[in-house]
Amino acid sequence: ERGIPFRAVEIEHLSERQELLDLRALTHALLHPMNRIAWLSVLRAPWCGLTLSDPHLLTGSDDPAFRNRSILELIELRGPLLSDDGRQRLARTTEILRHALDLRWRQSESPSFASWIERTWRTLGGPACIAAASSENAQVFFSLLDAVTADGLTPSTASFDAEFDRLFAQPDPAVSERAGI
Repeated sequence: ERGIPFRAVEIEHLSERQELLDLRALTHALLHPMNRIAWLSVLRAPWCGLTLSDPHLLTGSDDPAFRNRSILELIELRGPLLSDDGRQRLARTTEILRHALDLRWRQSESPSFASWIERTWRTLGGPACIAAASSENAQVFFSLLDAVTADGLTPSTASFDAEFDRLFAQPDPAVSERAGI
């Protein structure tokens, strides 16, 4: 409150940081087209920013007939029902995600899994939505992906979750190591 600089090390787990929750959602959405929670999280993340009413409308407003459809199907079917702002945000984000999915499975020499996720995140505008310390945390996540997910399936396993839960958020790079506290 008084503006006294401090530096915290190994205090906050990465798995509790919003930028990492958004990156995990993006990773799971791209890996699993039927993971509605991950897809809806991606659409609510800062790089898309749909309001709560738009995803509710997109998914059928609690109509059970839409329960078993993927979010990409629902975007095609129900996207025109969204607000003007929601349609614009959704169109931009969907175009980027579709391109990322096509890129992953179409190229004979596709990029590594971690670089594919990072490239998609950057194209969505992820870095513009976070502060410097959060950017450091994102890089830790990409390094973990690169180290343990050559096949791209590992982020869906309990062993990946355990490894991820052992990581801590990076200290604020704007605060010197010589801070008083």
